[in-house]
Amino acid sequence: RILRFEPGATEGKLVAGTGAAGSGLSELNKPSCVAPLQDGGFLVADFMNHRILRFEPGATEGKLVAGTGAKGSGLSELNQPICVAPLQDGGFLVADDSNHRILRFEPVAFEGKLVAGTGAKGSGHSELNQPFCVAPLQDGGFLVADFMNHSILRFEPGATEGKLVAGT
Repeated sequence: RILRFEPGATEGKLVAGTGAAGSGLSELNKPSCVAPLQDGGFLVADFMNHRILRFEPGATEGKLVAGTGAKGSGLSELNQPICVAPLQDGGFLVADDSNHRILRFEPVAFEGKLVAGTGAKGSGHSELNQPFCVAPLQDGGFLVADFMNHSILRFEPGATEGKLVAGT
């Protein structure tokens, strides 16, 4: 479930999920990341449902914006998405953990574009091994926490190989 805490509040308000695992559009199964949007809505990485949901302000059901709800490795499929990061143009980046890749989704596209990783785990700077988090940068690049490679990589806009900025 996703709770919203107002400043100074000691109790949160339920804004997504039910508290029990499920696969309906009002249900979540191990949500791993929530990312606020400028319009007051938010994106949720629904880890075990292999999808990204968008919740409009005040909505009780999410809208499927990435993934199918079943794990897969195609560009419209996800396998345990662990992090979602909104972009200024309305698109978003997804750290697709078990597919060892980062996908970029345009604002209205249901198919992602591979922007980092190969889809197979590896340790080179063009490969990832369970990317845990992705953070967009002002210049259009992004940072990736490459969990099992114990490193942070910086990808310049359009680059297919990252530059090691922290770790080994």
